Amino acid sequence: MKFVLRELIENHGNLFKNIVSEIMRECSRVNYKPTLELVQYSSLIFLLDPEQNITFESDKETVQSFVDYCVKKIIDNESPFIKTFALQHNFLETNFDVKSYTGRSVLSEALLMKVDTLFNEIVDFEPLTKEDYDSLFKKILYDIIISNKLGNPANPVIVKEVTNALKSVMTRQDLLEFASMKRKRRTDTLTEMRKIVCGIMIFNQDAGECGHDMRNIINDVSMAFKNTRSAINESLQRASKQVFECNQTIQNSYTIDFNSDTITFSVEDEKLINEFKEMLILLIQHEFYIKKLALIISMIRKEIDDYFKQFRSTLKQLHESVQYRVAVPTEMVFPYFSELADIWQNLWNYLYFMVEINRLNEKLNEIATTKNYETLLKKMKDQTTKTLLVKFQEDHSKIVPTDEFEWIDHFPETEAKRCPILQFCAYIFCISNGVLIPSAINIGVLKYQDRLYAFSHIKYARIFATNVRKFENKFMETVRRNVQLIVYLGLYNDIKEYNFLPDMAKVDIATDNQFQKSVEIQTELHPVPCYLKKNYTHSLWEIRRRCLTMHRLSNCVTNSTQTDMSYYK
Repeated sequence: MKFVLRELIENHGNLFKNIVSEIMRECSRVNYKPTLELVQYSSLIFLLDPEQNITFESDKETVQSFVDYCVKKIIDNESPFIKTFALQHNFLETNFDVKSYTGRSVLSEALLMKVDTLFNEIVDFEPLTKEDYDSLFKKILYDIIISNKLGNPANPVIVKEVTNALKSVMTRQDLLEFASMKRKRRTDTLTEMRKIVCGIMIFNQDAGECGHDMRNIINDVSMAFKNTRSAINESLQRASKQVFECNQTIQNSYTIDFNSDTITFSVEDEKLINEFKEMLILLIQHEFYIKKLALIISMIRKEIDDYFKQFRSTLKQLHESVQYRVAVPTEMVFPYFSELADIWQNLWNYLYFMVEINRLNEKLNEIATTKNYETLLKKMKDQTTKTLLVKFQEDHSKIVPTDEFEWIDHFPETEAKRCPILQFCAYIFCISNGVLIPSAINIGVLKYQDRLYAFSHIKYARIFATNVRKFENKFMETVRRNVQLIVYLGLYNDIKEYNFLPDMAKVDIATDNQFQKSVEIQTELHPVPCYLKKNYTHSLWEIRRRCLTMHRLSNCVTNSTQTDMSYYK
């Protein structure tokens, strides 16, 4: 699910904006200043909590109660619960569309903003004297150095080398013609000149004639890729180890009653179980997001290698074009210079992209680090009485699909790794109020109403399949009560639109092949027998007519009494 925070905030209108403002004020009163984006994101998810019934018609007390609930959760910034929201928000707000990112790197845009003023001066400047033309030439020079990231413009060596390259492209006469151009043509010419001079500098650096103070972009990108991959692998190993330790601990602490579909923990401290469950949710999501970073890095590896090959190939063709020649036509070499400049810029953007990945990796590690991890793990292990491991008989028979659900025996493992909902057992999740136990994809996947469910054992899958509508409702209800899982599982829109059954403990859903449909019926006027007044009418005009008639009769000369019987004669 693509979670677009700004659009969702706009859809919720002014009520939500006022709630966010009030939460920010309440937090500042207790000397805590969360980021506005985190408050908006977490509050938006809190609205889906069934205990927080906030609508446009909610009264002031209900809204204030919701604000107090949000403030209480947000200011507890060391709890795994709110850390999970911070983890999600940082990941979701980062742009990972590599193709679009490499074309508009955030850092590159920040750098180009610094030369916007200089660029505008160049295309708008009207030189009159010789000094004005010299000033225009210097502005063009510094614009080329900064926009192409050729080095430090304060370095005299860089300035001298780029000056020589620029003079080989732009003579004094060319400068005069440039000054006489219209603004649009000046812009196009300056953009083209940037590329050509950049290409000349790259060619000269490769030939060993100059450019010694320029960055070696291939070495820089290669080193950045190696360091980024290494940092992500270290983070992934650490996160996976923590998740494994927590899973081993919690799997040894419960027993399941299959007759009543209930789970019993050997740890008596319910608060400890809830804290441990929230920490496990945080660590699992941290591991999942780090895996996505590792996947992104592996995907861009081939693209970077292709740019390296293209870069070397263009340089080779350029060297062959100018080899042993005193003069070379510009039409022959300028396209190569422009192509080199484009590759140079793309490689810089990949470099910035990996810097952003490193920054996010460090931020996620910082958020996922909980001070009480070791303490909670030790308490849970100490209070856990090892339960007898239930050994199920081997069951090689297949689950027979029905009209309600589909059973997929062989589900692609690579696809399953990208789907968070398939990472844990749906049956245990339902009966334990949100405990995440790893699933076994190799036993198969149950598909019901375009939603997939995985299980840790085939027996759990069979129980789930006997009453799939009941367990699906319980699954969605459990997700709704553990709001930190809603976005992670990609169920934000599903939870909002889902038609929850009233009380699954009291509703017995038939397991045979029946279908349901919504119909409209007309109820009786009065289902409960009651007294119906014979002369009752709802028409105001009829009542008015009767009043006028009674008034006319009361003014008659006769004194005889008008009864109902005589009145209707």
